[in-house]
Amino acid sequence: MEKQELQVKALAVFKAHNLEKIYMTSDGQAFTVKHHAIDHSRKLEDKEITPFERKDLVEQKDLPKTAADPQQDAPFDYEKIDKELLDDREFLFARFEALYHFYYVKSFLFIIFTVWQNLEYLKYKKQY
Repeated sequence: MEKQELQVKALAVFKAHNLEKIYMTSDGQAFTVKHHAIDHSRKLEDKEITPFERKDLVEQKDLPKTAADPQQDAPFDYEKIDKELLDDREFLFARFEALYHFYYVKSFLFIIFTVWQNLEYLKYKKQY
């Protein structure tokens, strides 16, 4: 990715998040910690990491408008997005209950069985 494209993406990250400095890898991924960017860049052909600071980019007014610029994106249909998120949320809660309810019941039964086993052992030991 060219440096100008990275600048546009970095500006979008700064607009979306309250960060002072980010490190961008050549594939356009942004990181707040330099060693995370280094780890990610190990998998890439171009291992260059470019640091960006908010104060440097916000002062530049001549950055080109691209699809990465959030101000150029089409307006969202928030009602549709909220409905989709609500459906996903209900599905995730149902899935969570299905998975973890079984886990908790299984753990509870294991604890009851272990206590019962120990009580039986104590009864047996007491008899002899």
